[in-house]
Amino acid sequence: MKKLSIVLVIFICALISFIIWLNAGDEKLGLPDEEAEAVKSSKKPVIVLIIDSLMDQPLKKAIQEGRAPALKFFLENGHYEPEVVSAYPTMSVSIDSTLLTGTYPNIHRVPGLVWYNQDEQRIVNYGSDKKEIVALGIKQTIEDGLYSLNHLHLSRKAATVHDDLQARGKQSASINGLIYRGPDRRELNIPPPLKKLKLMPEHMTVNGPALFSFGRFAQLDPDNPYHHIWQGYGVNDKFTAQEIAYLIKKRKLPALTVAYLPDFDHDAHKKGPMDMKGLEKMDQQLQRILNAYDSWRDAAEKAVWVVMGDGGQTAIGRDKDKAAIRLHSLFKGYRIAKINEVPDRNDQLLFAVNDRMAYIYVTDRNMPLQDAVNELKKDERIAFTAWKKTAGYTSIRSVL
Repeated sequence: MKKLSIVLVIFICALISFIIWLNAGDEKLGLPDEEAEAVKSSKKPVIVLIIDSLMDQPLKKAIQEGRAPALKFFLENGHYEPEVVSAYPTMSVSIDSTLLTGTYPNIHRVPGLVWYNQDEQRIVNYGSDKKEIVALGIKQTIEDGLYSLNHLHLSRKAATVHDDLQARGKQSASINGLIYRGPDRRELNIPPPLKKLKLMPEHMTVNGPALFSFGRFAQLDPDNPYHHIWQGYGVNDKFTAQEIAYLIKKRKLPALTVAYLPDFDHDAHKKGPMDMKGLEKMDQQLQRILNAYDSWRDAAEKAVWVVMGDGGQTAIGRDKDKAAIRLHSLFKGYRIAKINEVPDRNDQLLFAVNDRMAYIYVTDRNMPLQDAVNELKKDERIAFTAWKKTAGYTSIRSVL
């Protein structure tokens, strides 16, 4: 036991030393003075709060149980519309691309969280299954999610609301938004661990709106403490709320602020969509935002608020054998391409799994498309299957 304690102490000391080494040379964070001076405060700003996986039934239950006073305030002092249909596929990157551009995936060209990029001949993964991320490369996933999504994959033919507002002489802000592309250039603050581990380059410049915040990488409030590595580098509700409160108190809210709160989605995935604790924690951050005003009534009068979910979730039960559709088992006998390799002439299918749906690419031009369709029809859990022949690969899309 004594020997085990000594080993544990040594391990803890080594871990602390490693963390200190990683974080050595940390840059000063916060909105540069010249950028702050260039921001024009709006008399009646619009604040859009996108709460990942916010849904009607858990929302009403949380309000009835007194767990969500901020959401109750918004509901009682505004118009509530529960019958909203999300864009398809129902993955946040695709939905938010639609929300920010006003177009569907056939125009904005972001088809899902995981998809096959024919131009680059590789699977794109913005951050789904941990095993897939490791197989594809952590560095590539970070680059795709932080940079490629907005600058390479989101079509230039689909202007974002940030682009449109700038063209009309109005400024906007994006706080932790997955889709943030805009007309202004901003160099990111790359965390030392990511640079020292060579997971990100020394310098990276992105195009965003006049006010751009993305966790530790682009922080507005220099005193925002919720940006550490164990806090997702700031991609969390507390960081988002602190950034909005900072702009409110500094009277720097532009014409439009789009802010993303991701935490409830994580809780709902782990504990189910009716998880009240997750909603309660999220509501506390909404309260932090409202408290930045002299009163909540003052908040309602001085800004236009849009509080919304982007997509929903469905409880699938605890039995994984019944809930999960094993594509490799369903297509047993077919030659399946590995996700981290370019499909060769011997491969027939390639899978890009997006949790509740999947893209199935038929890579063998000699394989009848109907063969794959017939295999999918055998599983009654699949709600529907749709397919389209394209120039190049023939893809099958099915909801799982």
